[in-house]
Amino acid sequence: MLAKENWSMMSVEIIETSEQDQITPVPVEVTTNEEITEEEAVCRICLDVFDERNIFKMECSCKGDQRLVHEECLIKWFSTKRNKKCDVCLAEVQNLPANLVHECRSVQPRNIRLSAWQNFVVLVLISTLWYFHFIVDLLYRDLKTRGIIIAAAVSFTLSLLASVFAFFLAIREYMWLYALLEFGLVDATFLLFYTLLHLAPIYSIPLSSVVGFGIAMGINYMYIKHVNRRLQVPTNDIPV
Repeated sequence: MLAKENWSMMSVEIIETSEQDQITPVPVEVTTNEEITEEEAVCRICLDVFDERNIFKMECSCKGDQRLVHEECLIKWFSTKRNKKCDVCLAEVQNLPANLVHECRSVQPRNIRLSAWQNFVVLVLISTLWYFHFIVDLLYRDLKTRGIIIAAAVSFTLSLLASVFAFFLAIREYMWLYALLEFGLVDATFLLFYTLLHLAPIYSIPLSSVVGFGIAMGINYMYIKHVNRRLQVPTNDIPV
C-alpha cells in the first residue's frame, strides 16, 4: 500500500515538473566566451568556410568567430599589411608567427631609409634645375652655346654637393630649407663675383660655391648649437 502511494506521489511530481517546464521555460544565457564551431564560422579574410586547412585563432580584442582565420590567409594578409594591428579592433595581434613579427618590425626602418634616399634623389634633380636656370641666364649672353654646356655641368655639380651637405648636415625636417638657403647664397655670391667684380666664370663659380656653402654651414652650425642649448636642462634646476 505504501509503495503504491509512493509511486503515485512520484508520478504527480513528474507531471508537475513537466508541466512547470512547459509553462515557464528557462532562458538560455549566451556568454561571450562561448566557443564557435568551425561549421558555423567563416574566415573573415577570404570569407570561406573552415575546411581541412589550418585554423588560426588571433589573440586580439575581437570576440567569437571574428578571431578565427585560415593560417595561410593570415600569413598573406599580414605580409601585405606590414604591421601587427587587427583591422577590426585596431589592437595588435599578440600571437603572430615569429617570421611575420620580424618582418613587421624591420619594415619601418627600411621604409624610412628608402624615403630618405628618395628625398635625396628628388632634391638633386630639383636643385639641378634651380642652378641651371640661374647660371644659364647669366652666361648665355656672353658665352652663347658654350654657356649652356657650362651651366649644365656646373649646375649638376653644385646641386649634387648642395644635396649632400643638406642630407648629412641639416636637420632632416629642414633639409629642403637648408638646400634653398645654399641656393640663395651661392647664386648671390656668384652674381656678386661675375657681374660686379667681373671675374671669369672659371673663378667666380668655385669662389661663389665655397663662400655660399661655407656661410650655409656656419648658419646651420649656429642654429643647431642654439637648439641644443635650449634643450639642455640646467643642473641647478634639478632637485637633489
